[in-house]
Amino acid sequence: MLFILPVIILVLNAFYTRTSVTWSKKLLWFLACFSMWFVMAMRGRYVGNDTPVYYATFQRISSLSFREILTVYEKDYGFYFLSKLISQLTQSWTVFLCITSYLSLFGIWRFVQENTTKPVLALYFFITIAFYLFLLTGIRQAIAINFCLLSVHYAKERRLLSFLLLVLLGASFHHSCLLFLPTYYVVGREYSWKLFASIMIATFIGLFAYEAVSSTINELLDYSYGIEAVSSGLIFYFVILSIVALALMEKEKWTIGIGTNTVVDLSLIATAVWTFRLFDRVAERPSYYWLAAVPVLLTHDLNYYNRKKRILLLLLAVILCYVLYFRRASSIHYSFFWN
Repeated sequence: MLFILPVIILVLNAFYTRTSVTWSKKLLWFLACFSMWFVMAMRGRYVGNDTPVYYATFQRISSLSFREILTVYEKDYGFYFLSKLISQLTQSWTVFLCITSYLSLFGIWRFVQENTTKPVLALYFFITIAFYLFLLTGIRQAIAINFCLLSVHYAKERRLLSFLLLVLLGASFHHSCLLFLPTYYVVGREYSWKLFASIMIATFIGLFAYEAVSSTINELLDYSYGIEAVSSGLIFYFVILSIVALALMEKEKWTIGIGTNTVVDLSLIATAVWTFRLFDRVAERPSYYWLAAVPVLLTHDLNYYNRKKRILLLLLAVILCYVLYFRRASSIHYSFFWN
């Protein structure tokens, strides 16, 4: 099913781009969102490395009171309170997945709708080059990411209190969400090639002090991670770097009204964080807080060229992204819960 999902989204996108009827577009958008949710919500108990752990937690938490949750668990109480509430309604693991899968996607859907005129195509790129496969395993952080993406709307409007409330709500599900707080001061800035180069140079300089920075973050967020060696990530890094570079090369064609500036802001942060991922796998999951902007930015890049070049670039992007997705999805043994 994992290999079929992107194909379904592509087919829906083909119809979406060919219709101008509002209700038809809404239906196709709903079907695309539903397809993503269905694959997540209907997955088996052992799909995803962390899923069995969440299953055991859900079974255990039904016997705990809300007061006991505060003593048994040390952090991320929002997730455990939500699990407790669901367990009081039903003991069904499938219902739990249905609810948490929606919470793992609703912020992504809104972010996509607000920031591109090609939302269904953006979902295809999100599935294939972002972190859709991670959503099958990292439930707590997935929910936290969605609250962060919702907060971007208020960062653009300079509504600090609303932004803070959403990020803090996300932090109650996964405390690494606090890393998203500086985003408020980045969204909406004007970028140039000089500033882009400065950010990348500063990032590479920061690599020399990364061990000290990693240690400080671990202490602040109560992590126990060390620096992990990596043997992959360069191809993906080149892909996201190319997507950002294409946008910056055509800066005069940006359509600010549909969020180009915002997705460039977030994509630059994702690129900088992923630079650290080349040297330390621990940096991968924090990058997800900004990475959803990259596939959205790719849909903007497709608008900068004439029809012939646009079709060629689209075909190249679709094929390349699916190949990258296929490699990662091949390691996941997906099954529905009824299998």
